[in-house]
Amino acid sequence: MRGQHDIYVEENPYIYKHKFQSIFQLSSHPIALFFFFLFRFLAILTYLFGFLIFHDLYVFYGSFDFWTVKNVSGRLLVGLRWWNETNSEGESIWIFESADPQNKQNVTDSRIFWFILYLVPVIWAVFGIIAFLKFNFLWLIVIIIALLLSGGNALAFTRNEEIRICLLCF
Repeated sequence: MRGQHDIYVEENPYIYKHKFQSIFQLSSHPIALFFFFLFRFLAILTYLFGFLIFHDLYVFYGSFDFWTVKNVSGRLLVGLRWWNETNSEGESIWIFESADPQNKQNVTDSRIFWFILYLVPVIWAVFGIIAFLKFNFLWLIVIIIALLLSGGNALAFTRNEEIRICLLCF
């Protein structure tokens, strides 16, 4: 007996056609998507399988991930970019930029971007809780840096998306 899902998949040519393709084949910007994954997971894997002497690598991967997501992946995958400037009075100003709403974003790129953008800070938070419970405070410093970098990007892109949605409503 065939399930309802099987019938839906066969009747929907888009899903059936792309059922076995990788996310990189479905992506409009596979290179940007690759680097979006690369530095995030290198930092996590280095943490999981590394030693404390590699703490510079965690910070390097986390920093490069922060820069790549902020300046390249976000712009190409979801059409958003942000930066921070300081005015003459010394106040910090966040500037958000979004692509032209007429340019449709790739659904695969968007889903993967937002899922990973929110998943990675959660992973670092779990690692932080584990390090705290194990009294590994040296590891906790590295985790806090990674959490601040990935969480900062998640916060900034969320604010940027909220502003874009508000502007599209008017």
